[in-house]
Amino acid sequence: MPNHILMRSASLILPLVWAVTILWSASIFWSTGVVFAAGETANVRNVLIEVYVAKETQTGATVVETVQKIASERGGIQVVVRDVTSAPNNRDRLKKIADHYSLPADVVPVVYGCNRVISGVSDPKEIAEQIDRMLTMEVFVREGCSRCAAAEEILPGLLTNYPGLRLVFRSVNSDPTAVADMNALVKKHKMAAASTPTISFCNTLHIGFDRSSSSSERIRKTLERWTVEVPDNTKNKGSEVAPSAPFSPR
Repeated sequence: MPNHILMRSASLILPLVWAVTILWSASIFWSTGVVFAAGETANVRNVLIEVYVAKETQTGATVVETVQKIASERGGIQVVVRDVTSAPNNRDRLKKIADHYSLPADVVPVVYGCNRVISGVSDPKEIAEQIDRMLTMEVFVREGCSRCAAAEEILPGLLTNYPGLRLVFRSVNSDPTAVADMNALVKKHKMAAASTPTISFCNTLHIGFDRSSSSSERIRKTLERWTVEVPDNTKNKGSEVAPSAPFSPR
């Protein structure tokens, strides 16, 4: 084949290859639901779970072991164990938590995270079930709902930065208990009425969602409140201060 024909063929093929490559790369970014600017990395955060125990009690040891095992298997969780028998500040903090969540005085062990408390439980299976509920974002959706479609498209990408959380979509069209559960949440949080999507997580209820950045930001701000930055293993451990979950007394 003459050289001028080969050169012309190459000039036509190369731009096509470049275009296909760019489109393929873009599909990877969009499939994750998260788009990053050049040089930007995801801000991955761990869910913070505090465990309040009385030192050297078998019940406390069982709860600590169960929570740490869950954190190890699930990932995306940072556990802080607080002994209330040797540290007055831990006792004071537990008392405030107990008052806020209407728990009995001096109750231990207590597991605290995501704006929820687990107390009076020592069975590992029950602890695991309650922690799973604590770490679940439940989204009630409806077929044909454009706002629900936006939530189903965007929320999975948003939650990639919070690997300790589980995302569950429940259809009010096909899930026989979804409507009742959604209405019960609306009543619990004293909302005027239920509509879809309804998003329940961290003991809060968000009704509605759209593709604007404000909807995602509203969800993200709540998640940031109950999570912490992934620990930097290069730092001197002795210089670090154990983080605390946020707390606002009534």
